[in-house]
Amino acid sequence: MSQYLIPQALFLDHGTEQIPLVQQYDYLGFPMTARGIDFEAHLTRRIGAAVARANFLSISSDSWGPAHRLRVFKRYLAPMFEYGAPLVVAWADSYSLNATKFRACLAKIQDLIF
Repeated sequence: MSQYLIPQALFLDHGTEQIPLVQQYDYLGFPMTARGIDFEAHLTRRIGAAVARANFLSISSDSWGPAHRLRVFKRYLAPMFEYGAPLVVAWADSYSLNATKFRACLAKIQDLIF
């Protein structure tokens, strides 16, 4: 978090070109704000990507058995959530409302895949 309440302007080229201020930026795949990582936005993006990938995979998945569905999940969908999982779980454990949101996201993924 910044120590300044009002962000200070930054300039390039000896003060002729100002660097634009942003409210959010991505750092190592996580959306960063002045308050830290926006975990809700991160989960929303990951779930959206998983839904899109699952929809693509479901085109021919009607004939797949449980073993093949599990292999596809482990290969293509699970890695989308494994990166940063300890941070997301720590966020979920820090406050009961976060845990509720986290469980709702997990339920949505399970309903989609299985």
